[in-house]
Amino acid sequence: MKLYLKAGNGSQEKFPVIARFAGLHDRFELEQWTRHNAASSPQGLRDAVSYAEEALSRWGRYQRENSAVESVEAALTLIAAKDPPPEIALLFVLEASWWEPGKPAAFAYLRRTSFGNLYLEYLAKHPLSFVPGLEFSGVSRAFFAWFGDIATKLDSSFVWWEATVDSRNGYDKLFGAENLLDKSGLNDLFAVRSECLKTLASGADKE
Repeated sequence: MKLYLKAGNGSQEKFPVIARFAGLHDRFELEQWTRHNAASSPQGLRDAVSYAEEALSRWGRYQRENSAVESVEAALTLIAAKDPPPEIALLFVLEASWWEPGKPAAFAYLRRTSFGNLYLEYLAKHPLSFVPGLEFSGVSRAFFAWFGDIATKLDSSFVWWEATVDSRNGYDKLFGAENLLDKSGLNDLFAVRSECLKTLASGADKE
């Protein structure tokens, strides 16, 4: 699958990225994110630091319970087990040679729920991407295209997530408001059908 991010200088120039499961080295790199001094930084940078810290903590808990995976095959093995765990933790990264080769430019932490759907808990780009001159965009689009592929392989019908005030309009634009299912009545908890994500993934391949 071909995925791209865009430069943050207002141009339409696109740069290729690779989505994959996070490994031990990636988790070490995400730990480095949490060392950024976010006290007087932009909100996005503060969120990236906080989200990385929370995601690693939750990943560690699921790993201790043998319900965190680093591949589709491992997830399918747990799903098919005689006594499967109620939830499975998934940690993904976007890697780009133009950023820092071998290091995450962004990450996403999800859980496969007991009903088989995917729940997105945290998604963030690198703290340094909020420094003028290092900005890039398109992280949500790239990740959700990847989620579409993962949802198909894990037989997940929906991806759920909580939107923030700042991200709501972006998701409306990405999916079309008619494809976002708001079941909460609070305008912040949404779901998108995997069929919609397949379309997004198909479009990513054609870009």
